[in-house]
Amino acid sequence: MLKRCHQPRQGGFNICFVAELDVPGEEESVWALMRIPIPGMGIFPEEKLRAEAAIMAFVREHTTIPVPRVWHFSTAAENPTGLGPYLITDFIPDTKHLFDYLMAPKGTSKWQANIINSQMPEEELQGYYAQMADILLQLDRLPTMPLCGSLSQDWDGKFAVIGHPLPQNVVELVTGSGVPKVLIPPAGTTYKTSDDFYRYLANAHMAQLCFQHNDCVHGEDDARDKYIARHLFRRLARQNLLVKKEEGDGTPERFKLICDDLTPYNCLTRDGKIVAMVDWEFAYFGPASIASGPALYPRFLDIFLRGMEELERTKYNDKKEEEEEDALASQLERFDLDSTGINEAKGALSNGTDKEPQPFLQLPLSVRMRQNWENGRFWINWAARSSFAFDTIYWKYIDRPFFGEDNVEGGFEKRLCQLNRFGLEVMERVVNDKMKQRSNRKLKHWSSKWVQEYLEYVTGQIHL
Repeated sequence: MLKRCHQPRQGGFNICFVAELDVPGEEESVWALMRIPIPGMGIFPEEKLRAEAAIMAFVREHTTIPVPRVWHFSTAAENPTGLGPYLITDFIPDTKHLFDYLMAPKGTSKWQANIINSQMPEEELQGYYAQMADILLQLDRLPTMPLCGSLSQDWDGKFAVIGHPLPQNVVELVTGSGVPKVLIPPAGTTYKTSDDFYRYLANAHMAQLCFQHNDCVHGEDDARDKYIARHLFRRLARQNLLVKKEEGDGTPERFKLICDDLTPYNCLTRDGKIVAMVDWEFAYFGPASIASGPALYPRFLDIFLRGMEELERTKYNDKKEEEEEDALASQLERFDLDSTGINEAKGALSNGTDKEPQPFLQLPLSVRMRQNWENGRFWINWAARSSFAFDTIYWKYIDRPFFGEDNVEGGFEKRLCQLNRFGLEVMERVVNDKMKQRSNRKLKHWSSKWVQEYLEYVTGQIHL
């Protein structure tokens, strides 16, 4: 029986209705939350909610991570209100976002508003980091999948990847940058290799340049910078150079759970404890290299990883032999002192003998995170996943390692030699189009046929 309805809450993509219920047999009120996607603020809302319900059930089944229970998922056709698909879950009352504890205090300048509070006592910071490290370690130990894509759960409770992945960046390109939805691959599209998925992400960056009508470029040279950065990044993706082959072990690739929106804002806390992880709508199975990245707090990475290493040595140490445990601790200690990273990471589980080094994915998560941070893999993954941060990251961290150290200041001028005659022609066509758009600001609605023809002209493809 309904006891009380509370004020609706609006997030970036959904509106939430909270209710207290009197349930027979329960001494206290049961809290429930119904979440409905906001029209126009997302894409494929039904598929996205269905995948989120499956992810939440999957994580609850295989971990002790505090994930709200899913009560019910409904399609738009089954919703008598006509408001679209919805998801009903537990609601966790009397909580605060972890974001509220970690971020700089009120009154901080707008440039520091999203920076971790440097005045927070290290002991308190370590307490929250230890809990987040525990959550990441459990996610890392989840069963893997043979395909890259969105998860689904059938009526028998079995899980499988059967839908296309919807990374947060791609959704925001459609909802915030005007990239036409027709360019998204058809429903049911999955990827068999990480290389395929990186090509999808690289194409999304080019689509942003082509179809974001307003505020995409600041002038002709900026348009050339953006075009060449995306063109060269797509070349690296097409040549399968964005995925390090030594990260595999020769067996068919398996994909790990990736949570694009695993941020302090979606961690609910009470009395210093994380009591719920919410908003799994941008979770999908993807490349292990992305899942192995230090995605949370680079500024305090050492504090974070020290806590994770301690958990690996104690709570999540599957190795029983004392000799192997000592070797792991010794290698982690050496890795902490020596920032070169790669050689130590490869040998971290070699047990001090002449055995072959463990494959990348068999290294402890903390070692993989350190390796990805120190060898630049972190920046490739971040560039691939963020169209809005792409250009700065590309010119600072990616261009010179792949195309030569002569371009210290970045920019298109020293990379024109990488384009053939047709590439130069396409670049100037894109630049001219962006200048016309810049002088005529408006909300642009593209025709599907023209969009696919234009993308095919620029990239050779009609979908991302």
